[in-house]
Amino acid sequence: MKLLKIAVLFLLPVACPAQSMLALATRYNASLREFERGHQTIPLERVLRKGKILSDKTDDLEKLSAADYATFKKRMRGFVINREEIVFTEPDANFFYRLALRRGTAADKSFFRLLREFKPYGVWPTHVEQQTDVTGCTSYGNGRLTRLYGHALNFRRSFPRSYASFVNQEIRDIREQFDPNLCACGGRESVIREFTLFVKTYPKEKKTSQIRATLRRLKYDKGFRFNCHSG
Repeated sequence: MKLLKIAVLFLLPVACPAQSMLALATRYNASLREFERGHQTIPLERVLRKGKILSDKTDDLEKLSAADYATFKKRMRGFVINREEIVFTEPDANFFYRLALRRGTAADKSFFRLLREFKPYGVWPTHVEQQTDVTGCTSYGNGRLTRLYGHALNFRRSFPRSYASFVNQEIRDIREQFDPNLCACGGRESVIREFTLFVKTYPKEKKTSQIRATLRRLKYDKGFRFNCHSG
């Protein structure tokens, strides 16, 4: 009986990466069209999640034939896709924001407004200055990081059950910019200015004590990467 089961398993068809990618893209596209037609049973957050499943499949994206890649891009309307130098499948914040304005809830509108502040072009955050195809430095001193952090916290307080995983990830990403292992576009003073603003604005936040300790080191430690060139 065990031998029979093993034989059957070997005979079962195994989906190749291209078939799997295109099948997932088809499901996303179907849910997007249902939402656009006004189906109330399809929330916009679910549409986004169906598309975001494909964000982690960068290896499979690179393996698609030219024809399959063209089909994939067509089905993934609303996502920014690339596989030259840098490989990604990321939501187009402007596309989804327009969709939210037409048919979305208050949470949808607020979330995609927030996403436009974080990643208006799909991949690069607004606080990162691109230096190579795949790397960049962080811009400190203009208050953007501190301001974005506050906007994300405000969304989470207003809509605690909506887009939680997405917003929590953005919050984590901003906190990471205040780690000692930073790559700052500008000099020491710009970094000190941003860290000081964050500590003053969010004195009771979860990571503020660590950021305050790093701020003290910033004023004399030569181990930080200022005027950083990544890559």
